Amino acid sequence: MHTEMNFELPPDLTSHLASLDKFITETILPLQHQDDNNRFFDHRREYARTDWEQGGVPRKEWEDLLSELAFLFHFSILVVVIAVIIYVRSLSPPPA
Repeated sequence: MHTEMNFELPPDLTSHLASLDKFITETILPLQHQDDNNRFFDHRREYARTDWEQGGVPRKEWEDLLSELAFLFHFSILVVVIAVIIYVRSLSPPPA
């Protein structure tokens, strides 16, 4: 028995992918191109991210950038959660 493969992605998944693309374009890329941060995003530049003189630990500049990215990511999640709460409350009838 031969069945056709369905390659369509569910709408909730495509919506999530679109929001990730938007976050990367609007938040990650500007930070990547700010100052000299682009050196951290090139896979060939491991020395930019690693402090070999200190035993191979991540460089402080790299960890600082990761911390900023994590903050921006968590902040964007918070904004989405607040928007969902406001939307859900708008659907509820006002208390009597």
